[in-house]
Amino acid sequence: MKNEGDVGALAIGLVISVALAALFAVLAWKYWHGQWLRSIAGNNFVPEEEYASPEQRKLGRRVSVAMIIACAMSATIPMIGFGGFLGNETLYTLGATLCGASTVALIAYIVLMFVAMSRERRNAENELMAKDPSQSENVRLDRRATIVLLVILCVYLLCVVVVPKLVGY
Repeated sequence: MKNEGDVGALAIGLVISVALAALFAVLAWKYWHGQWLRSIAGNNFVPEEEYASPEQRKLGRRVSVAMIIACAMSATIPMIGFGGFLGNETLYTLGATLCGASTVALIAYIVLMFVAMSRERRNAENELMAKDPSQSENVRLDRRATIVLLVILCVYLLCVVVVPKLVGY
């Protein structure tokens, strides 16, 4: 490892990392307390009276945990910068390891969160169909739309992650 950085780039990186960590910490706090829930993707069309529901509170707490993990990830990035700037292999490796571990933890948590939410949604849909069989077509269309979106996401990830490695990038 060689000392390739300059003080300006290190300072900018530090400011951005600290700002992101602070932003994620504030979001985690607000979501945990049931505030700013409209900023969660897909949650901006929820009626006002539903924001006080237990489901919204649970959603806010789940997303809050993801924000805490993202905050930890952002806080480890300056270690990588300082390690590279100072030529300290140990600090650089520790920062990269912690950042990588928090990235894996964030991805794993988001996957688990979506699996849990999918199960809850499926149970609610099954209850809806049991109460009102006329809603079964709407539920089937929603499930198909979810499958199509998952297929699109998988194709996108395949193109972004696998294809460049095959081509040699």
